[in-house]
Amino acid sequence: MDWDKAIQDEIAKADVVIFLTSTASLASGYINQHEVRPALNRHLSNKAVFVPIILEPCDWVDSFANSPPLKKLKERRKRVPQGLPRDNQPINSFTPRSIGWHQVSEGLKELLIEVKAKLK
Repeated sequence: MDWDKAIQDEIAKADVVIFLTSTASLASGYINQHEVRPALNRHLSNKAVFVPIILEPCDWVDSFANSPPLKKLKERRKRVPQGLPRDNQPINSFTPRSIGWHQVSEGLKELLIEVKAKLK
C-alpha cells in the first residue's frame, strides 16, 4: 500500500485530524508539507478540526502560527487550534502520564460530540 497516498486521502476526508505534536514532528519537513499544511487548510476552511496533542514541551503555537496556511492571517495566533491536554500542558509533564492521556480523552469526547452535532 502507498502509505503517503493513504495519509493524504485520510486527511482529505477527515472531520477531525489529530496531530501528535513533538519537537521531532514539528521539525519534519515532510510532516509539515504533506500532513500539517493540508490539515490546517481544511481546519481554516471549516471542513475539519485540527487537534494538536502536545506530547512534550515544544514551540508548537509559533510553529503552527508561522505555517503557510496560518501565516497570512492578521491575528494568526488566535487561529492556532486549541491543543490537548487542558491548558496545553504536555503529556510528559503529568505524573502519572495517564492523567494527561485522560484529559486528552475527555477533550476528544467533547470535541467529537460537537462535530457529530454539526454533521447532523
